Amino acid sequence: PGVNQAVCTGLLMVALFWVVGGCFQSTQKRATLRKEMLKRIKYGSTTPALSFDDMDLDQTEGEIYCSHRMCGCYPTDFSKDDTDYLVESERNGGDLCARLSRIFSAVCCGKLCCRQLQLCGACALAQEGRDLDILIPAERRRLDYVTFQPYVDYFNQIRTLRFEKNGKLWDHYAALSKLSRILLKTLISAVMLLVIVAGVISPRSFQWGNMLVFLATFLQAFLVLYFVHWHWNRFDISLDAVIKYFACGFAITTTTAIFFEMVESMAMQLLAKALMMLLPLEAENNGYTSGFDISFFDFSPHHMYAAASASDYKKAFNREYPWISVSFLFVSAYCIAAMVEEMCKYFGFKMIEHPDFMSESELQKAASHGIPERDEDGEDRFELGGGLECVSGLDGIHSEEYESFDSYENEDTGARQSRRSVQRRQLLEYKSVTLSEAPPRSVQSIAASITVAMVSVALGFACCENLIYIFLYNGSSLSMEISVLISRSLFPVHPLCAAIQSIGVCKQQLENDKSIGIGRILLPAILLHGSYDYAIMLLNFLATLNADEDGNVSIIYSIVALGASVLFVICGLWYYVRQSYQQVQRLEQLHRSRAFVGVDA
Repeated sequence: PGVNQAVCTGLLMVALFWVVGGCFQSTQKRATLRKEMLKRIKYGSTTPALSFDDMDLDQTEGEIYCSHRMCGCYPTDFSKDDTDYLVESERNGGDLCARLSRIFSAVCCGKLCCRQLQLCGACALAQEGRDLDILIPAERRRLDYVTFQPYVDYFNQIRTLRFEKNGKLWDHYAALSKLSRILLKTLISAVMLLVIVAGVISPRSFQWGNMLVFLATFLQAFLVLYFVHWHWNRFDISLDAVIKYFACGFAITTTTAIFFEMVESMAMQLLAKALMMLLPLEAENNGYTSGFDISFFDFSPHHMYAAASASDYKKAFNREYPWISVSFLFVSAYCIAAMVEEMCKYFGFKMIEHPDFMSESELQKAASHGIPERDEDGEDRFELGGGLECVSGLDGIHSEEYESFDSYENEDTGARQSRRSVQRRQLLEYKSVTLSEAPPRSVQSIAASITVAMVSVALGFACCENLIYIFLYNGSSLSMEISVLISRSLFPVHPLCAAIQSIGVCKQQLENDKSIGIGRILLPAILLHGSYDYAIMLLNFLATLNADEDGNVSIIYSIVALGASVLFVICGLWYYVRQSYQQVQRLEQLHRSRAFVGVDA
C-alpha cells in the first residue's frame, strides 16, 4: 500500500506540474501573439523601429499578460466600431436567450466601469478573435485548432471517399486530419494508462472490473455513433468531423456545463440558507449543529434532496415547507440542469468549424490560398502552439526583416537602454491546391450531417457525464457502477434532446426561417430534459419524505420513477420522429423547387 500510494502521489504531482507549466507556456505564447496583433492593428505590416515600451499600443505589457491569466481586470480595448456594432446588435433585438447573452457579455466584457473582467482569458480570446477577423482574410483562417493544419490539406481525401462511395473504414481513417489522430491517440493512451493502473498498481477503488465498466461506458456511446453515423450517414458527414464533435462534447462542453451549474448551485445554496434562517422551524435538537451546513451537492441537479445525503434538519424543513422544496427542485431541474446543459451542447456544436459545413465557394477560396510547403525531410515547416509564427506565417511570403530589442545596462550612466537588431526569419511558402471532384450535396444530406454532428456532441457530453456519475457519485461498489451504467444507457436523453435541437437548426439554416432563434431551438429540448429530471427529483423527494425511521423507501417510488423515465423518452422520440418527418417533406419540396440558398455561415 505504501508503494502504491507513493507511485500515485508521484504521478499526480507530475501531472500537476505538467498542467501548470503548460499554462505558463501558453500564457507566454498568447501574450506574444497579442503583442504582434496590436502592432499590426496600430501600424500595419510595417512595424516602426521602436521598442515595445515606446510604441503607443493602448495596453501596457502588464495588461497584456493580465489578459491571459486565470483572473484579472484591465481597461477594455473595444474600438469604436466594435461598440457601434454591439449597440446596433442590441437594437436589432432577438429572442430572450440572445438578449440575456448580450447582457452577460456586456457586463463582463467591457461595459462595467469600462473594464474587462478576465476569467481564464475568455474576453481576451474573444477580442483577439475579432481582431483576427479584421487582420486575416477568412480563407487564410481555415485551419484546425492545435495543429494549424489547413482544411484543404486533408479534406480532398474526404471528398474523394464521398465521390467514390468508398465505405472502407481504413480508408476513412487514412483521411483523418492530424487533430483527429491526436484525439484518438490520446484516448488510446489514457486507456493503456488505466490498464496499467488496474493491472499493476491495482488500487482497491479501480481494478479489472472497474476497468471493464470504464470501457463499456465508451463502447455504449460508440455503438450509438455506429448506427447514427457509420451505418446510416457515413457519406453525409465525415468520420473526421464526428471525432472532433464527440471530443468537443466530452472535454469542452462538459467542463463548461459543470462550471455554470456550480455557479447556479452556489446561488441556490445561499438562498436556501437564508430561507432556513428566516422561516420558523420546530425540530428536535439531538446534537445536530449543522442544520444550516448545506454543501454544494445538496443543490446540484444530480444530488438534490437525495435520501442518503439529507440531514435530519433538512428532512424536517422539507416536511414543514414542502412547497419551497418543490420550487427548488423545479429550478434545479429546468434551470441548473436542463437549460445549462442544453445550451452548452448547442454552443459545443456551434463552436466547431469543419469543412463538411463549408460551401463550395468557401472551399475554393481556401484552396486558392493553399497549404504550407514541406521541407526537405517531408515535415511541415510549421511550428505548433500559436505565438508569433501563427500570425507572421499567414502572410504567405518567403521571408522578411524584423526588429528585436534586448535590454542592457549602460556602463557610463548605469541607465537601462534597449539595443535594436535586425534579423531575417524564414516564413512559410504556400502552394495552391486543386479541389478533387465531388458531387453537389443535397439539402437532405446537409440536414443529416447537422443532426449527426449535434448528436455526436451530445454523446461525448453524455459519455463524460456517465463517467462522473459512475466513478465519482456512485463509485461505492462494482455492482452500483454497473447498475448506474445500465440505467443511464437505457434512457438516452442527451442525444435525443440534441436530435430535437437539430430540427430547429435545420429550420433556421436550411429552410431560411428567420423567426427561429436560439430560444425556439432550445425550448423543446429544455422542456423534455427538465421534465425528465424534475419527475425523477420529485419522486426522490417524495420517497425521502415518506421513508420510515430506518430510512427504507417503498419500492413503489422506484417503479413510478422507471415508468416516468420510459414515458418521457417515448414522448421525446414521438416528438422528434413527427417533427423530423414533416421537415423531410419540406426539405424535399425545397430541393425540387431549387430554392435552397445554402447554409448561413
